[in-house]
Amino acid sequence: MAQERTVLYEGSEIRYVLEEKPVKNLNLRIHKDCKVYVSANPDIPAEKVDGFVIRKGNYIRSAQGKFLEMAQYTFQPRQYVSGETFYLLGRVSVWRLWLPMPVLHAMLLPGVIRREIN
Repeated sequence: MAQERTVLYEGSEIRYVLEEKPVKNLNLRIHKDCKVYVSANPDIPAEKVDGFVIRKGNYIRSAQGKFLEMAQYTFQPRQYVSGETFYLLGRVSVWRLWLPMPVLHAMLLPGVIRREIN
């Protein structure tokens, strides 16, 4: 049975999901979406788990900060507009697009690859 709990750490809240299952230790997990999960034995009181989360508050905030920083560098989808750069065979290339009607032409610079779409 999972329950969502909140503790106060240095003036800010830490929300976590407590899963009670037959485990030997308290297990703390922080996912990439910065959610905190704790699994504990059903015999351990919830107040003791709260204390564990508070003791690990510095570690939790540090891990969440690292995940938020890594999220800034996620892959951005390509827009395929003129001037966009990308790597092709280990070299940086630039899209140069022009649109004479009704054919779309695209050329990669500095390479000699050319693509036409009719």
